[in-house]
Amino acid sequence: RKVYSTIGEIPSIAIDPINPRVAYAGKFGGGGGMVKTTDWGETWHTLIVPSGNRDTWWVTCSPVHPGYVYYGTYTGDTANLGIYVSRDSGANWTKINNGLTPGALFNYGLLTIDSLTLLALQSNGLYKYQYPTSIDILQPDGGNYWLGDSQYAITWTSTGLYYLRLEYSLDNGASWTGIADSIPASQTSYIWTTPSTYSESCLVRVFDGLFNTT
Repeated sequence: RKVYSTIGEIPSIAIDPINPRVAYAGKFGGGGGMVKTTDWGETWHTLIVPSGNRDTWWVTCSPVHPGYVYYGTYTGDTANLGIYVSRDSGANWTKINNGLTPGALFNYGLLTIDSLTLLALQSNGLYKYQYPTSIDILQPDGGNYWLGDSQYAITWTSTGLYYLRLEYSLDNGASWTGIADSIPASQTSYIWTTPSTYSESCLVRVFDGLFNTT
């Protein structure tokens, strides 16, 4: 039974894995834009999207964040090319083109796996979206006096990270030695046994364990 028709193509349909009665579809031709159903596909309605009636291509929904939807465009209108995200089930949208060159704006596919992994197959390659991240070391916080061969807690807060890597320096950052790798960022602390070496130029740093940034 046909419940929706278009003179163009429907390149992709994304069923919301958290609320499967909801689905989104991109339109290539036939007026372009996006459509949505909230009743298992019985009826569809047009979404208001920032790319207007330009051709869209792939659509995907987050399996872990309710209401997160992503779509990509495939249109000659350069101003509207790119990838968009909605955090409220399609009511509002934000373009997320940072890092995509003009030749990389035509979308072929999108895949979201978890809260930090969004992959985009674009016209010139595969891209991974880098969410804003932050790390703040709480302890040591400067001016600490820690005894050698003793246990102390390195503590931190972070956002947008999976795993962390901890290192220390005894020469004010000229060289670094690993403390621990692949520590879950949500752990927020690590008990470290300090080396039995005297130094007044000690530093501790925390890396993003996946992207090797300090």
